[in-house]
Amino acid sequence: MTATADTAFEGPQPTAESGSVWTRFDSLVERWGERLNPILVKETRQALKSKQFTITFALVLGTGWIWSMMGIAGIGPQVHYVESGAPLFVGYFEILAFALFIIVPFGAFRSIAAEQEDRTYELLSITSLTPRQIVAGKLTSAIAQMMVYMSALAPCLAFTYMLRGVSLPVIATVVFYLFVVSLGLTMLALLFGTLTSHRHWQVLLSVVVVVGLFLVFWGASIVMTEEFRHMDVPIDEYRFWAANGMMMTAFVTTFLLVFFAAVANVTFASDNRSTRLRVVMAIQQVCLIGWIAWFLFVEAPQDREFVLGVFALSAIYWGILGALISGERTELSVRVKRGLPGSFFGRVLFTWFQPGPGTGYIFVTCGMLTALICGLAMLAINLAHFPNDMWRPLPTDVITVFAVLITCYVIAYLGVGSLIMRLLRRVTEVTLFLSGLIHVLLLISGVALPILAESVRQSWRLDEYSLLQMSNPFWTLAYVVDTGALPPESTALVVFIPALTGIVFLVNLPVVLREIRHTRIAAPARVIEEDAELAAIAHPPKHESSSPWDEP
Repeated sequence: MTATADTAFEGPQPTAESGSVWTRFDSLVERWGERLNPILVKETRQALKSKQFTITFALVLGTGWIWSMMGIAGIGPQVHYVESGAPLFVGYFEILAFALFIIVPFGAFRSIAAEQEDRTYELLSITSLTPRQIVAGKLTSAIAQMMVYMSALAPCLAFTYMLRGVSLPVIATVVFYLFVVSLGLTMLALLFGTLTSHRHWQVLLSVVVVVGLFLVFWGASIVMTEEFRHMDVPIDEYRFWAANGMMMTAFVTTFLLVFFAAVANVTFASDNRSTRLRVVMAIQQVCLIGWIAWFLFVEAPQDREFVLGVFALSAIYWGILGALISGERTELSVRVKRGLPGSFFGRVLFTWFQPGPGTGYIFVTCGMLTALICGLAMLAINLAHFPNDMWRPLPTDVITVFAVLITCYVIAYLGVGSLIMRLLRRVTEVTLFLSGLIHVLLLISGVALPILAESVRQSWRLDEYSLLQMSNPFWTLAYVVDTGALPPESTALVVFIPALTGIVFLVNLPVVLREIRHTRIAAPARVIEEDAELAAIAHPPKHESSSPWDEP
């Protein structure tokens, strides 16, 4: 009886089932914690315990509270009758943008720059962490700080909706792009932090990063202050989603390009630094052509001049990246040679994605020719649906000449720059910075020298174009477009410039042929065994019971 009474007053007993649920939950959380990036854990702990984060977080909260009190006091008793959410939202935006656009990116920059300055990155590189995990850990730590700052002001943003004048779609769109811009700035800051390990250059880069971040914050504040009252989010219109899809496509592809560039800067010298970057470049080219085609055939089918965007943007894109690719090393390490394509079709299709200035030159040339072919194909299809008897600002033949000339200019200038790089490699070490500088000086020379030569003639006018200006791509292309019809010099331009481009391309072929002769080599047995051991450690085999009496 006593035992029964005691049992009755003991209350509900924890069952084996409830204990097993919490045990499984603890083990699940523990497994998730073990899979987290160690850099993420380390950086997040250091950031959240630092004085910088504590002070910034306190300032964000305090400034948000002060702005709320000042805003409500300024509105006064009319707060129940007027739409007063917009001015308060602008203030909250600037408070949050200061933390997301300046504090978080600069903290990420200093985090990876300090690793380079203090030589502690070498300790990280000899661990089992890959360079991609190191950069990703720094980035995710910054994302965690972004989420903390955004959660601190989330109630304030919701408060502006209660005051009317701000719709929920507008709030959601602004907060989303706040996060996107902050993420992009953080990734760029990480890239700048990996550029050099010398302390004096790091100081200069710190100034550049701080100035750039403040300019972005200043510009965003001006745009938000002046345009927020007229801001609308037409979620029921397809153009709104198309515009956002275009911006997000550009952001995601550029983000991946910057991310892999940062990884390439911190990886070891014998690793493959080019293939991932070139794959992203090809994807970005496809996205650019796809969106221009959408504009031409869906949005504005009668505006044929959209095709010029394919040629102009592709020329700028491949010109900048091609100038950097020319600075790559000509030698391939044994590690890279193990990953070369082995089959015939693999070598034909994927050799141009492998490291090297020669293969890079062919890769850039293929990118420009792809833009030329796709642009002219879109122009022909558009011409079939909308013939030339309709009024057009630019005739088809002018657009075609523009496309051919801009493609030849990019290929020719990059080819001449590659030849100069080949000569410089005989006397000094070539870097990406030096390669970019040489191409910039080469372009300036092509623009300035003909103008200086023409200025010798007393009868020459600054607005007078002649064939001596063929090396000036900007004046030549602008002259073709501004004329509105094929100028008298167009025949000579279409003949001479492609001919010179072909000569430059043929002169670069020996370097290309020397690089494509590299063949795939088999990995030694020792390397295969070590890779198998690492794979077994990362993914241990699971024990499978063959009978009920086997122990698990």
